[in-house]
Amino acid sequence: SLVGTSFREIEDNLRQNIKVMFCGTPCQVSGLISYLGKDYENLITCDFACGGLPSHKLYNEYIELLEKKYRSKALKVDFRPKSHGWKRYALTVDFENEKAYNKLAMLDDYYRAFLYEKYSVRDNCLDCAYSDNHSADITLADFWKHESISQLNNEMGISLVLCNTQKGKNAVEKILKDYIYESLDISSASYNNRRIITPEEKKNNRAIFLD
Repeated sequence: SLVGTSFREIEDNLRQNIKVMFCGTPCQVSGLISYLGKDYENLITCDFACGGLPSHKLYNEYIELLEKKYRSKALKVDFRPKSHGWKRYALTVDFENEKAYNKLAMLDDYYRAFLYEKYSVRDNCLDCAYSDNHSADITLADFWKHESISQLNNEMGISLVLCNTQKGKNAVEKILKDYIYESLDISSASYNNRRIITPEEKKNNRAIFLD
């Protein structure tokens, strides 16, 4: 997730009264709000339930490794294919020679190191101050609790949409007619809002892994 010069571009657009929706990690949304220094009515911010961001360098090296193995350039990388349903994470890479790599997350070295072990997440994600601290108008997450508290069911996935501000609620209400949805109590529907702190043992293993 590369911010680049987007904050500057967003500010220019907002000053011209152009409507902007910024989607990013919780820390990136907080960074944008801090950068702008004031609230803009024509800005909607959206973040998501974040488990940390992995190293760009490691990602690029892994894709290069697969390209050498398949002797072809990668065209598309999908971390959330629905080939195994929405509850089983997998990685799919499509190559120019029409070959494809497809593996469940637990069987893929890169995915396992990132998602399950947290070995490849960035240093500042190891003790994240934003995993339970959302500045965004809207927060998105997978709705894992749907079986116990909701009537909705869909094997292709169900999203949890949390409206953190009145502006976010107003924006969501404008599009509800186009979706199948259910309104639930925030205290029961919300995902587990606990601060993510990485245990020391995992930090030590991570240091060995990165070395």
